[in-house]
Amino acid sequence: MSYPMIAPLDLFRTDPNGSPLWLDSFPNLEAAIARAKELAAAHPGEYFIFSHTTGHKQTVELDQA
Repeated sequence: MSYPMIAPLDLFRTDPNGSPLWLDSFPNLEAAIARAKELAAAHPGEYFIFSHTTGHKQTVELDQA
């Protein structure tokens, strides 16, 4: 029996109430950060990436010019 692989990284946005809103899963950090930057251009806010491998949460630093 084979099981589907789970992408190791999830991208979230913090909603106005402070709750995490799941957006998508990614196979690597570069892809997750790139997508967060794309989304932030249209919807500014706080984005973070959660790693299923390490259990760590990383806030995405976005240039707000």
